[in-house]
Amino acid sequence: MLNSLNGKAVLNVRQINMDEVRKYCTYHMSKGVKLKDYIVTENETSKKFCIIGIGGGGINIVEAITKDNGKHFPMLAHIDHQELYDRKADNKFYIMSDLKDKEILTVENRRALSEFVSAHEEVYIVTTLGRETHRSQAVEKIVQHLHRIHRKVTLIVVKPFLFEVIPGRIRAINATIKELEKYVEKIFIFHNEDLLAIKESSAMSMPEVFSSLDNIIASVIEEDYECGDEVVNNIYLKELMNERY
Repeated sequence: MLNSLNGKAVLNVRQINMDEVRKYCTYHMSKGVKLKDYIVTENETSKKFCIIGIGGGGINIVEAITKDNGKHFPMLAHIDHQELYDRKADNKFYIMSDLKDKEILTVENRRALSEFVSAHEEVYIVTTLGRETHRSQAVEKIVQHLHRIHRKVTLIVVKPFLFEVIPGRIRAINATIKELEKYVEKIFIFHNEDLLAIKESSAMSMPEVFSSLDNIIASVIEEDYECGDEVVNNIYLKELMNERY
């Protein structure tokens, strides 16, 4: 603020604290989102399946089902910068992993997401939810952002092996999935424990079992897997393979 003192301009300043910043620095729309972000604009990727793989497990699955496949338009997202750097992909997305940052997604993140899905109304997200709480929060923020810009999200989740997580973590994962129901069209849940059952009851190796999981997830994306009106769908791979094969 400028005041006048003896005919001279004087700049009055004062220090503000973070409570005041939080009070005045508010926004109604998501950071980095403009009205144009809500419009689906046709381009060369419009007829492809728009897929986002989040985290190492989700990225591995997306890489497997999109390799040499021109039907897919994939993005790889990770909270580990080095892990993402080592991947070969046209579209990469680094997610902030500071839990103290309530937004997690930066302005640039939100703009990049909006731009990536600009030619698609429907978006598929593939992720594994295990011991990393950072990943669960990142998945929530990404799904919420896509919901705000009116994208129809199908979430494909692979739950961890029980030996990978501490007691109580599965309850936390279930709570995350329950929260995500508000923002998605469908959730498909696969179970790594189911893969062990297949391995033990068949002659398949674990790489072959994981390859079968990749194939089933690809069919969910490409064939619009019939599951009725349920939002949350638990898919048990052993039962599904018995039906199909």
